[in-house]
Formats: sequence, C-alpha cells, structure tokens
Amino acid sequence: MVVFLRKLQALLSLRDDIPFDKNKFSLIIKTIAKNSDIVEDEIKDTNPDLEVSAFLNAFVKPRAKSRERAGWRTIANLIRVGVVFKQQTLQTTVKNINAIDSNPGLEEKLKSIDRYDFDVFELNEASRGKPLYVIFTYYLRRFGLLEHFNIDREVLHAFLREIETHYGYNAFHNSIHAADVLQTFMYLLDLIGMIPFLTHEELLAVILAAAMHDFQHPGTTNQFQILSSSDLAITYSDKSVLESHHVASFYRVLQQEKYNILKTLSAKQRRQIREISIGLISATDLSFQGSFMNQLQAVYDVSHGHIDLMSEKSLVLKLCLKLADTANTSKPLYLHFSWISRLQREFFIQGDKEKELGMDVSPFMDRTKCNFTKCQNSFIEYVTYPYVALFAKCFKEAAPILEYSKQVKEYWSNSVVVSTFEEVEQMIRNELAKVNKVVTQSHLGANTSFNTTPREQGTEE
Repeated sequence: MVVFLRKLQALLSLRDDIPFDKNKFSLIIKTIAKNSDIVEDEIKDTNPDLEVSAFLNAFVKPRAKSRERAGWRTIANLIRVGVVFKQQTLQTTVKNINAIDSNPGLEEKLKSIDRYDFDVFELNEASRGKPLYVIFTYYLRRFGLLEHFNIDREVLHAFLREIETHYGYNAFHNSIHAADVLQTFMYLLDLIGMIPFLTHEELLAVILAAAMHDFQHPGTTNQFQILSSSDLAITYSDKSVLESHHVASFYRVLQQEKYNILKTLSAKQRRQIREISIGLISATDLSFQGSFMNQLQAVYDVSHGHIDLMSEKSLVLKLCLKLADTANTSKPLYLHFSWISRLQREFFIQGDKEKELGMDVSPFMDRTKCNFTKCQNSFIEYVTYPYVALFAKCFKEAAPILEYSKQVKEYWSNSVVVSTFEEVEQMIRNELAKVNKVVTQSHLGANTSFNTTPREQGTEE
C-alpha cells in the first residue's frame, strides 16, 4: 500500500491542475511506512505507473484555478479511496453478489457502469429483475463499505430482496428507476470530483438516499395526494408528501432486525446517515427546484465560477441527486424514449383515478387526449433543460450531459405529434438499432416475467 501511495505522490507532483499539499502527503506516507515496518529508502524512488494513473483518472477531477490546496481531511479521503481502488476489482465485485453469481452476462453489463449512457434496462434483463440489488451491492463493495461498517452479508441480502420486491409496482417509479438514479448520481459525484471529499458515513448515506428516494411510490404525484386528501397527505400535512413517505417507509424496513443493515453502526453514525438521507430525499421534491437553482446561481456568483466542493458539500449533493432523478430527459434518445413510455403509462393511471374521484384530470394524464410531444416539450422547456444548463455552467465537466439534453429538447421541438404507444415503441426500436443494441422487453416498458403485478397489468394503452 505504501508503494502505491508513493506512486500516487509522484504523479500528483506532476499535476498542476490538482490542489495538493506535498508536505502533508509525505508525512502521512512516512507514518504509514513506519507503522508497517517498511524502510523508507525502499520506496523513495518509486515512479508513477499506469495503475496509479488509472486511479487518478477515475477518482480525482482537476479543479481549475482552485483557491486553496487540499487539507488533511481531503488527503485522508483521497488515500481511503485509493486503498479501495487498489483492493477492489469489478471481477470480485460481481463474483460475490449473492443470488446472481451464476449469471454470465452480468459482469459484461457492469463494465459500462462508469458511463453516463449506462443502460439500466439491459441490466434489468441480465439480473432478472434485480437491478437495484446489483448496483447497490456494487457500490458498497467498490468503496469498501461492507468491510468498514462490518455489514452482515445475510442481512444485506434480505434487506435488498425486501426493498426490490416492494419498491413500487409502477411502470416508471420502480426499482429500475431507483437503480438508474443511483448509478447516475454516483456518476455525477465522480464527474465533478466529489467522491474523495466524502467520508465513509457520507458515502453510505448518499448511496442509501439515491436508492431509496422513491421507495414504495404510489404512482401518483404530490398534488394528487393533496387534492384527494389522501392518508399520506393528512399524515404529512401536505408538505413534501411523497418524499416524506419514502423516507418513513424505508426506515420502517430498517426497524426490523432481519433487514437492519445499519445495526453495526454507532448511534452517532446512524443519526448522521439519517440526517443526510432525509435532506437528500426531501430535495427531490420538484416544487423546490426554483429555490435550489437560485442557491446554485448565488454560490456560483460568489465563488466567481469556482465552487468549493468541501464547503458546499450538502448543496452539491442535493443538486446532483435532483439532476439524476430527472436525467431521463438528458440521456441518449434510446434511453429517453424508453423512460417516457413508462412515465406516460403511469400518468394515465393517475388520470383514471382522478376521473373516478370526480377530480379535474391533471395535464397530460388523460388517456383520451394523449400527446407525448406536448408533454415532453413542456417539461423539458420549463423544468429540466434550464436546470441542466445551469448545472453545466457551474460544473464544466457536465458539458456532455447538456449536449444530450439539447438533443432531446431539439427532437421534441422539431417532432410531429406523437400520440400512441405504438409510435413510441417504434421510436425506441429505431434508436436502439442505430447503436446496435438488442431490443428488450425492459426497453419497451412492457411487463416482464420478473416483476409482474396486477397493478401493472392495468396499464392499458
């Protein structure tokens, strides 16, 4: 390990774009070497190699014109992530996942997990309906959290099976969406260089929050809950009804001993993870989007375009999860079309319920007036595109995401009216053919043999 850190130190000394206190780093390495009974002369002249370069490229993002060098905490976290990178490989991660060891296609699908265009629908097929189980476990192992917190493997297995089975029987808000948001969220944190700034507790909290952000979603909006005076709306006093429900439902699962993956943590650690999780999940309420955009713009202005990740950690984490939650409008078209097909099915079920209750049908939720084009144009134009544009302005690394968002926006702006699911299915098939991908039932949004429920059967066209 000391040799690895020496190589890392040597390579960092050549990188002017990464803020780095050489004296502090050198002192840490000498201390580790002393405690490990390693003679300093044995490692003094170690040169950087490809392994260390790969680590830097994967976990350390340059921050242009940074105003200060990394301190003790940042260096410690950098070393921690380096240790995990050194010890963990994709092969062992996949090999040790319970219940899916014999799946030969899983490792292949996970090779692209560090890409923004990761295809969670393919993973859903390869894992036989357990995409959240796979991705959640992958990140716990990748960052050494299982070992660090001594999480019981059998409890983890039971917890994830329970969560995946009861996540939500909806066309859109289900465990596939949760897995997609978790992967996209972690991609964004890596993209902007946030991961080395996170402690073990913070890493576990952000993984949990992303995975559970829509747990037991009823398939309707906050507004529907409030206007129908639902039990949830009454329970949470019309304030972030669904977000509060997701947190409460998730923690009710943890209350059961057989599912409590946090039972080995101290009370202080559990409290910290709960506070972070509540803050992140609450932030996904779309009604707060304007406020978060104003905060981001203000931080950008004050910092003259160079946002300090450490001091603005809480805000940046929330911003990244919000972006991940609505990223289906800024993904490649073959993924975007698959998501909107699912979302529209869910919308129509809410519209049917509104008619049954004598309520006004919400915009774009009346199945007799289907208009995919108008629905997407409105949501992208006024909600998601301005947010992605601001995010990319503040974090230059996100420029490619903005380009995807522009492509999607331009497609719908120039599109003829799309009003049937048959048309959307053909669009999905066409886009998948362009990138030489096989069409799966998960891409098409149809029922699969993995998670069919009576409620899903009711999503008629």
